[in-house]
Amino acid sequence: MFAASLHLSCELDDKADYDIWGQSAQGWDACKDTIVLRFDQKPLCPKYVEALCAWCRDDVQPLMLKVKEFGGSDSLKKEVVAQITQEKFEAFKDKYEKEGRIAKY
Repeated sequence: MFAASLHLSCELDDKADYDIWGQSAQGWDACKDTIVLRFDQKPLCPKYVEALCAWCRDDVQPLMLKVKEFGGSDSLKKEVVAQITQEKFEAFKDKYEKEGRIAKY
């Protein structure tokens, strides 16, 4: 279930996905084991993936669900998607590691 956070729907152009915007598609929440690969095929540390899952679940998804709460306008969606950056994730990851957080799978 923790890895389902990596599969949040955040497409801006697909009106068909409005109902699941900010959520994982049906079936992903039942996912137990997951393989995560880097596109460039470089090694990927499990703690890095853990922090990425936590960031998606704890920081990104709540923002996405707030957009839906306020009607799901395209401009609000764009604002949220603009927050999904490497810099924002790295700041979260540093804080996550300093706090010694452990993922709740």
